[in-house]
Amino acid sequence: MTDWESLKSRKPGWTEADCPEQEGDRMQVHLTPAALEALRSKRPEPGAGLRMAAITEGCGCGATILYELNWDIPRPEDTTWERDGVRLVMDSHSRMYFDSELTIDYHPEKDTFTFRSPNQIYLNHIRL
Repeated sequence: MTDWESLKSRKPGWTEADCPEQEGDRMQVHLTPAALEALRSKRPEPGAGLRMAAITEGCGCGATILYELNWDIPRPEDTTWERDGVRLVMDSHSRMYFDSELTIDYHPEKDTFTFRSPNQIYLNHIRL
C-alpha cells in the first residue's frame, strides 16, 4: 500500500490533492514570534534543521504513533522548508500523519514548545 492509499483509508473523503505528501508546498508550518526567537537561539549548529517526525510501531497503520520534534541534520530524501531563517525538516513517511497546517509555539515561562494543528496537539511542553 502506498502512503497515499494508506492516508486515504484513514481519512475518508480526502482526495489526492488533500494529501500533504503529494506536494511539499501544501503543508503550512507557522512559527509564532516567540517560537521563532527561541528556535534561532537554541539551534545547535548552522546546518541543523528542526525535524518534525511521526514514528510508527508495527504495521504503520496508525495504531501507535509517537511524534517527535528535535534538531537534526537533513538527509537528501527529506522535505525541507525555510521559515524566517529556521530550517524545518520532515521525512516522507511522517507527512501523512500530520495535518496540512501546523503551528509551533514557545512558552518562555517553562522553556518549552508546543507542536499543534487546528485539530490537535501533537506535542506539548517539549524541550529542545
